[in-house]
Amino acid sequence: MEWISVEDQLPDDRQYVQVYLSYGKQATCIFFEEENRFVDSLRFQHSNGGVTHWMPLLAPPREHHHD
Repeated sequence: MEWISVEDQLPDDRQYVQVYLSYGKQATCIFFEEENRFVDSLRFQHSNGGVTHWMPLLAPPREHHHD
């Protein structure tokens, strides 16, 4: 999976994504299209000025059944 520039495309409304911030950190956020904001689990808002790239979260592991 590759990083997507916020200049090229933004996530879907209320999509959880991994973001890369302009100061070199990463965070898991939800994107709110109406507000044009990424919000992390601590409810800290990252404007598009702070977020440079994003990528969809990986799919959760598939449940493995032991017989």
